[in-house]
Amino acid sequence: MGAIRASLLYASPSFNFLGVADPHLPGARALADKYHVPHTADSLSTMMNRIGNDHKVEGVVVSTPTFTHEDVFRDAADMGLHIFTEKPIDETATKIKSIYDYTKSKNVKLCCGFQRRFDPTYTAVQQSIAQGKIGDISLANVIFHDSPTPKLEFLLTGGDIFMDLAPHDVDYVLWCLGGSEVESVYATGTSSR
Repeated sequence: MGAIRASLLYASPSFNFLGVADPHLPGARALADKYHVPHTADSLSTMMNRIGNDHKVEGVVVSTPTFTHEDVFRDAADMGLHIFTEKPIDETATKIKSIYDYTKSKNVKLCCGFQRRFDPTYTAVQQSIAQGKIGDISLANVIFHDSPTPKLEFLLTGGDIFMDLAPHDVDYVLWCLGGSEVESVYATGTSSR
């Protein structure tokens, strides 16, 4: 996912892409070379030491497997870096609350990326529902096709389609419902692989 995010960061004129940190240093170097990023390191703290005082770094984009999030977030917060990350923040509600409390105690913003709230087609549907244009919602049927298929390493260590990808759909449906309670959920999954 970091490679996908890197192309978006590189393309943004409002983002100064200074470094790539990855425990797999050859991967970090390849990504940095592709996008002309000046610094690579095997950890966030090493990266920040390399960048030094040459640039004012305001934040980090974290695109790592869920089980690594807490340590990376705490390190970033300790350095006073704001954090934008993929969902989920962590695997349990207790840990998620603890992480948000920690970053708040460090005066650091932690933003979990639910981009559907900013996509014009998704927001148009949400606004139509909020304005009562389509009536009462009694059923939400969400179909998700993950393409391209994630690499096996991601599926083995980054969670699964329900843990790491379905939160987009869950967040979107709850946002559209505007506070209404969900009464029941049914989910199933298949793979053509």
